[in-house]
Amino acid sequence: MAKLFLINLFFVVTLFASVETVRVQLNWKPQFEFAAFYVAKEKGFYEKEGIDVEILPGGPHLHRSSAEIVLQGDADVGVDYGGLLADIANGKRLRILGALFEHSPLVLLVKGGRKSTLLDLDGSDVFLNPHEHMRSAVSLMLERSGIRYRRKPFDWNAFLKEPRAAIDQFVGTKSYEMRRRGIPYTIIDPGMYGYDFYGDFLFAREALWQEKPLLMRRFVMATMQGWHYALTHPDETVGILKRTIPDADTGALRYEARHYLPFVTTDAGKIGLLRREKLKLMLERYAEMERIAKAPKIEEMVDPLFLENGSVNLRDRQWMSRHILHYSETDWPPLTIRRGNRLEGIIPDYLQLVYERTGLLMRYVPYGRWSRVLEDVRSRRLDMAAATGVTKERRCYALFTMPYDSYQFAVALPVGQEGFNTPKDMKNLKIAVGRNYTVQAYLRKNFPYIHLVTVENTLEGMRKTVRGEVDGVADIEPVLRYLIGENNFANLQISTPFKEPFVLRGMIRRDYPEAVTVLNKGLMQIGNEEKVQITSRWLPVSVYREKYPWLMWPLAGLAFLVLVMAYLLYRMRREIALRKRVQRDLQEMLDIVDRYVLMSKTDRDGNITYVSSAFCDLTGYAREELMGRDHSLLRNPSTSRELYRKMWETIESGEVWEAEELCNRRKDGSEYWVHAHIVPIMDKKREITGYMAFRRDITPYKKMEELAHRDMLTGFYNRRAFNIMMEERLRELKRKGGGLVFGIYDVDRFKQYNDLYGHQAGDEVLMAISRAVQGVCKRSSDLLFRLGGEEFGIVMEPESDIGIDLCASRIVERVRELRIPHRGNPPYHIVTISLGVVISRIGQGANVRFEEIYSHCDRVMYRVKERGRNGYAMERLNIKREPKGETAEMSAGSGGS
Repeated sequence: MAKLFLINLFFVVTLFASVETVRVQLNWKPQFEFAAFYVAKEKGFYEKEGIDVEILPGGPHLHRSSAEIVLQGDADVGVDYGGLLADIANGKRLRILGALFEHSPLVLLVKGGRKSTLLDLDGSDVFLNPHEHMRSAVSLMLERSGIRYRRKPFDWNAFLKEPRAAIDQFVGTKSYEMRRRGIPYTIIDPGMYGYDFYGDFLFAREALWQEKPLLMRRFVMATMQGWHYALTHPDETVGILKRTIPDADTGALRYEARHYLPFVTTDAGKIGLLRREKLKLMLERYAEMERIAKAPKIEEMVDPLFLENGSVNLRDRQWMSRHILHYSETDWPPLTIRRGNRLEGIIPDYLQLVYERTGLLMRYVPYGRWSRVLEDVRSRRLDMAAATGVTKERRCYALFTMPYDSYQFAVALPVGQEGFNTPKDMKNLKIAVGRNYTVQAYLRKNFPYIHLVTVENTLEGMRKTVRGEVDGVADIEPVLRYLIGENNFANLQISTPFKEPFVLRGMIRRDYPEAVTVLNKGLMQIGNEEKVQITSRWLPVSVYREKYPWLMWPLAGLAFLVLVMAYLLYRMRREIALRKRVQRDLQEMLDIVDRYVLMSKTDRDGNITYVSSAFCDLTGYAREELMGRDHSLLRNPSTSRELYRKMWETIESGEVWEAEELCNRRKDGSEYWVHAHIVPIMDKKREITGYMAFRRDITPYKKMEELAHRDMLTGFYNRRAFNIMMEERLRELKRKGGGLVFGIYDVDRFKQYNDLYGHQAGDEVLMAISRAVQGVCKRSSDLLFRLGGEEFGIVMEPESDIGIDLCASRIVERVRELRIPHRGNPPYHIVTISLGVVISRIGQGANVRFEEIYSHCDRVMYRVKERGRNGYAMERLNIKREPKGETAEMSAGSGGS
């Protein structure tokens, strides 16, 4: 028993020893903004990674920023706004690990009912967070706008007292309070003004990231898994937050969950990732306002694992968050050059680029002998041999990457010696080769008649050649050139008698196919220009000039000839350089336009001849799918044909056509909104040859606008939307005449229900009833409204009285079928509703106000209540235009219970 106890104790101690604690400092009080951490903790995502997370709430009580708290070691990981990027650029030793929001939800809330723009804030009070002065997208946008405004310290209560003011806030927090108080407001999003920043950076101390990169990576991967779960399971997430944050407002959490969606990607493979171009744009914005002097490389500020890369997928990132690839290589300059415990040269430069492109962590392990490197890769004590060639023997125990590059096999021999033009000329000669080098296997297999002398490395073989102990030494050409230049072997020359090239690859332990996949993805992103730069860095031409003095006279003659020709060709070269610079600048500008501008071009008949990459990204179509087709491919069926008829009429007349809000469909069927301009293209004769269309994506704004017209609890349209939509509907009916079906229902004895069961239970009842009504009124023309409290409205298209009667009956019956107990509602003792419906027939030109229809419908509903509730009643209302005014003819309808 004692032994069994000790064994169990050992396993328990081992289990707890493997769990590492991460303290997370939030930059504000707990709310849905930080759901990622609470959900990841609740659902066990952190536990699965062996991490115990302690969440440290922020708020007004903190007198230090989250960055200062992390820097001082009082937390391991922090959350901070976009200004953190400027802090790191200015020297703070922090490392960014991702972002919760792809588009910052920090916006300006402007009091007032009408739509506001930046210009409308001229002369207004703007309340701003003092900690984010000239760091947030909001403050930068205001400063660059040129408007005159009064900057005031953040004070919510002072803001509410001002008749016309603005305040910076997350879109889903205080806007909920304003809606609840009935205060009209407008949102100004900095992203719509060119300040599209990331929101809520995750970051750690640079020293901690260097010490425990895998812990930081596993923490971020689990956090982003929690964020994805929170966004796709909002109701469950609200429940989790309510349990962990008892004083949280359930309604506010639900409101935030809906309002944050336009600011976050829900793609599990991309959530939290950062784009280099966007980070560079943010740094440019800070540089414009002199908030930073010079920015370091993006890869020095951000963990490259969390930089978006089209070829690296979620599975790759998961593997890289758990593995560091340990590699080694002996001294093989210029490919690998040992400098103490560091490795430099061509191959380490390649591996550095792979790290920057993919985030694959690699650590160099010093080894003395090449044979030991091979043996440890075979036995899986070492993950990778950095640079080698493929042999039949090595294929049995290792995997190989795609080629870094290919080089010529060559031989270094004494100057003046002949007979190395072909391999046969070396028959019976003594050629030195490094032990276990690829060149040794290559020569043994293909040229067995060459007498090979094994040496420890190529440098030893060169010394033997100089002393006359061997006839030459074989290796690849760049190695021989480098060693000749570095060691001043001026009496050696290089010959390349071999036709087959040496293909240089990385060699990986056989059980790490994922490492090969990631390395290949990184290598494929290294361009030829970068390869040339790396090679020239380690094989400079100046080295050969210094080491080969016999080349000086020919080079001097060539230099003199160049000087003579330079004078004659000066103007031509200057012109060519100028044109190239202009072409380069133009190409860079076109590349920027292609990446960021939503643009397309068509011929005279509307067939697409060009689309930008940004337009393809927005629509989901590949460029090949759009070329030669017309834009009807993107047309939303709900958009009226009249709009397109007017569009063609305008542009065919040579005028510019503009649409402030145009709805289209992506390839996957989802909707997106744009602000569009179409400009005719004309030739010298002023004849139209085609059209150019420019667009601005306003989908996030439309989503926010849609959410602003929705009730946060039921998802129905709110009273504000009701007033706007009914005014438009009635205006059209007055002009053309027609019918309107309007109903009002409320929950019977709802106050008693709240008193008996609580307000939270009351909210749940309203949601259940709303779902039941939606199940009946599910035509696209049916409109559902929450008019206030427990009172709701229904607007339907006119049809037969029998059809409307049946619909009203079903609504009341579906609520009864819920069988929700309500002992305060005798004699039924379940939740019921009373519904009044008015069928209005409005004559053309009739002068009627909607308040009259509303009041009449309200009276019909109260007659149902007087009859005992739990039923419905219908009446007709005919409104005609007559010479002496308007009269209403009413006829009673039917009721049910």
